Amino acid sequence: MVNLDGNPYEKEGEVAHWVVANIPDGKSIDDGEELVPYLEPLPFCGTGYHRIAFILFRHEKPVKSLPLFYSETLAGRIFSMSAMYKQNEDLITPSCATFFQTTYEISVKNRLHKMGLKSPIYEYQYNEAPKP
Repeated sequence: MVNLDGNPYEKEGEVAHWVVANIPDGKSIDDGEELVPYLEPLPFCGTGYHRIAFILFRHEKPVKSLPLFYSETLAGRIFSMSAMYKQNEDLITPSCATFFQTTYEISVKNRLHKMGLKSPIYEYQYNEAPKP
């Protein structure tokens, strides 16, 4: 589960909100390896809608070269989906993808404060209309 639009840092990549790897074929998520525990989406105030994607890859053998995550921090959840796919493209095949959109609401502020982070507020400054 990745936030395609929610990376607040200058480092390139997406935010991993939940990662379960190496689920045996025909088995459930419970049989996989949870690399990153679930964290609800955190769209900051004023950043508009965020796309949260669920992406499933199929593979015959366990994938060993996965990104290292430090899931205790938001910065530790940043990774590049395209780099991960490129590194493992001989082993994995995209099997399914779906997404939903979400936007800021008060629980985002509460969760960020629980994580010891401030809740930023972004505003868009419109330019004046050009004079005819």
